[in-house]
Amino acid sequence: MANAAVSSLKYARDNHTLLSRSCDDTVKLWDVRNLKHPVLVRSDLPNSEEHCDAVFSPDEELIAIGTVRLLGAVSVLNRATQIGTSVVPKKGLKSSLKILKRSTFETVNEVGND
Repeated sequence: MANAAVSSLKYARDNHTLLSRSCDDTVKLWDVRNLKHPVLVRSDLPNSEEHCDAVFSPDEELIAIGTVRLLGAVSVLNRATQIGTSVVPKKGLKSSLKILKRSTFETVNEVGND
């Protein structure tokens, strides 16, 4: 999704690595000296909310990210204006906190209600 909202941006202490979390279910690691392509991408991390965060661990070897998935969601069209849609959860949310290895984005730990 090219126009997905970015829910989190964090700089690493090395001043050239950027971590991004987006509503297209991705987390990406970037080298700000070359922003044409991300250095690393993981795209199976549900993000239905624009406030899911991603942060580096204190030693910057790990990344913590939030995931959230709407269950049984439906899109609603405003009939009066015939524009805009909103998502209404019908069965709740599933969320988790995942800990990823910075070098590979491999999941090393996870807690939550998935």
